[in-house]
Amino acid sequence: MSCHPGHPDDRDPSKKANSLSPDAADVPTLAELFRLGQVVVLSATLPLAVIAARGFRDAPFGRVVRPLVPITLTYLAIAAIKLADPSMGADASRLLGSVAVVLIAWTAAQGILLLSGRRPR
Repeated sequence: MSCHPGHPDDRDPSKKANSLSPDAADVPTLAELFRLGQVVVLSATLPLAVIAARGFRDAPFGRVVRPLVPITLTYLAIAAIKLADPSMGADASRLLGSVAVVLIAWTAAQGILLLSGRRPR
């Protein structure tokens, strides 16, 4: 806003647009940037989950880390779907999120069984 009361840009808001500023459609929102960051981080952790699952495959701890791969994949799929097609985001979050929660509960149960010494063979 100008300090002069009669400045023409103050009267017409459409003239305030700067010709050098990008269109609003071209600039990603903060939520989209965070979602992209989430996809990048989950993509980077996926190989680590695979290495952990394969490395502990024959160990008693293997039952605890085995679901890390599908859990990471489900959260990666949720973030990628919301990034690519936000209209499908709610349904995908419910379905895939439910799968991830079940896998996390199974992982927690396996961890409890392992720590209590009651792990079935």
